[in-house]
Amino acid sequence: MKPPFPSTNRAWIVGILILLIGVNIAFSASSRSTGPLLGLTLYALILVLCWKKHDVRAAMIGGCIGFGVHVLEGILNDLSAFSSIDKALFILNIILPLPLALLGWRESRGG
Repeated sequence: MKPPFPSTNRAWIVGILILLIGVNIAFSASSRSTGPLLGLTLYALILVLCWKKHDVRAAMIGGCIGFGVHVLEGILNDLSAFSSIDKALFILNIILPLPLALLGWRESRGG
């Protein structure tokens, strides 16, 4: 049986996922949108896959999806209607999936 964190990359992946879950909980509490609940569900599922199943490809795919969805949402929606805290949480939802995807890719290639 593999140890849960054989590399620094996996530890960072789990840390970023926990941070993204917290960001989406805060975003869900501060906004009236259901989008943060979808993000919360996505990142919780990826956390389970990475931690229990040792599947870092899920982090890579989830990071790409999270980044793409939020960039598209930023292009299509009027972000000036967001409060300051919602803007900050939205920006974190754009930025944090990038290292998640990159670390997932790096780990899937052997570290």
